[in-house]
Amino acid sequence: MHEEVVQEFINIIYECVTRDYVRNMEGRNYDGIHLSEILTCHRQYRLKQMGYRVVPDPESIMVLDTGSLTHGYFQDTLTRNGYVLPENIERKLKSVRFNLDSSTDIALIQLHGRYYLIDLKSIRCSKHKNDKGGFAGLPDAKDDHKKQVKLYTYFLKEELGEDIDIAGTIVIYYAKCGGAWRKEFQPNPIPYDVQVELQNESPFNLIFDVFKRHYSIKGFYVPYDELEARILVEERVKKAQEYQDKNILPEPELFPDADFYCLNFCGLRDICLSLGSNEEQKKDD
Repeated sequence: MHEEVVQEFINIIYECVTRDYVRNMEGRNYDGIHLSEILTCHRQYRLKQMGYRVVPDPESIMVLDTGSLTHGYFQDTLTRNGYVLPENIERKLKSVRFNLDSSTDIALIQLHGRYYLIDLKSIRCSKHKNDKGGFAGLPDAKDDHKKQVKLYTYFLKEELGEDIDIAGTIVIYYAKCGGAWRKEFQPNPIPYDVQVELQNESPFNLIFDVFKRHYSIKGFYVPYDELEARILVEERVKKAQEYQDKNILPEPELFPDADFYCLNFCGLRDICLSLGSNEEQKKDD
């Protein structure tokens, strides 16, 4: 009896998060181009523009929401403490050629006298020590993420001109499970002068605890490559704009591991297979 009641409550949680996800879809339109979503398959993106939406399973929804909350947490604390200007949080990207609908996590931050763009990514924890797709085994920023931030930098530089020189991007990965407990503790990483400053601000006697967890944050520098950015603009952004303007549903893209991607990461697979390239035009006719 009690086990059934417990499961009923868990199912209620699943129902609620799914209801909220569907209701919040109204704020996710595809009238413009989301730079983060056109780097894999143009057909997948056009299907979203046609109005198709995937509702993930409840567990996946909660993982996505956790990542969004973490993004907001980092953005808020950096702004509150004066490291980032509020106008550089979720700053809209502009273009004279394309109808963009993309924002940067953190458009600009000054470090060592130079400006950088910051992109925040949440990533799953590693399943085992050789798992390169998880946090622990990540040797560098992922290729799609490198392309994404180079596009961000291209359009930000286009807007700012020569006023601000952007040195490149720092891609930050945050492990969704947090840092695991250490066998041996390490000294607290907060600098001593900051500890003193915080002690002077606080009415309490502060004791800064030792570092008991492994790191849950990794960062990678991605240099800006103007030529690569221009190629991406022509091959991805320009084509996405043309498909939108001409009302075209392109063929599925063939790329390395396309079958694996379609089967495991694209919830629009069945719709994709059932539609022809000119399906949208047929509907309009």
